[in-house]
Amino acid sequence: MKLIEVLYENYPKFCSQYGINTNSRELGSGSYGTTYDIGNGKVLKITSDELEGELSAYLKDMNLKNVWKVYFSGELATPFEFWGELYQYVIIGEKLEYLTAKERNIFGDLVNQFFDKGTNADIIKKFNTLNKAYKVYDAENENEDNGGRYRPISLLKTIQAQWEFKALKELKNAGISWHDNHAGNILKDAKGNYKFIDFGRGSSPGGNVEKVKGSIYPGDMGVMEYNQFLDKASEDELEEMDFAIEREDWDLFKHLIDKVLGIRLAKRER
Repeated sequence: MKLIEVLYENYPKFCSQYGINTNSRELGSGSYGTTYDIGNGKVLKITSDELEGELSAYLKDMNLKNVWKVYFSGELATPFEFWGELYQYVIIGEKLEYLTAKERNIFGDLVNQFFDKGTNADIIKKFNTLNKAYKVYDAENENEDNGGRYRPISLLKTIQAQWEFKALKELKNAGISWHDNHAGNILKDAKGNYKFIDFGRGSSPGGNVEKVKGSIYPGDMGVMEYNQFLDKASEDELEEMDFAIEREDWDLFKHLIDKVLGIRLAKRER
């Protein structure tokens, strides 16, 4: 079973609301979560990282220009376990594209030669006084008069460097501390604008994390029965179930399961 299938089983209403289905293509996974393409220019990230959930909510409220655009960040009412990891946050954001090999190399050089030499604030403060010629080679402007070798250019004068300084300053001004600056955490949108992604190691003043209600009263009891209920219940019974879930009425939930399926759920400790 895939992670997204577990989410769908426990939170079908949420998944339906945002067009999430079990056929969504996995884009990648990391230490704390997995990202899926859910269509319409959006991706879903299911994560166990509390900091990322909270910071993503803050990013949604801030709507920063140089950062991955977040449309929704929610905390699951009942976290679920998958392969030994407890997942509790879902994040929906814009779908971005990977960098070209040349762009990755330049951003990688920037981090290796410069950006890992101090904090974001230190780097920004020193930017206007730095004139060192960190060299990269411009493959698009080959110098034929020099044996066909590439023309060296100053790393700090590249478009990528100018963007990254501006983006780091935007993060600092927004009160965001970010410590995972590397080429793999920079992507670009459909217009070619660079964006920072992946804030699992960052911190912020905190955002408005929404609660995502599950398919049942909080807890894992009744998940299979609820899915069977959806297939067999009448329209009136489905409306009653929606009412039970909205009001978190466990007794009504049990009554409807018993009425439609003939299954009596055990009493559950709250």
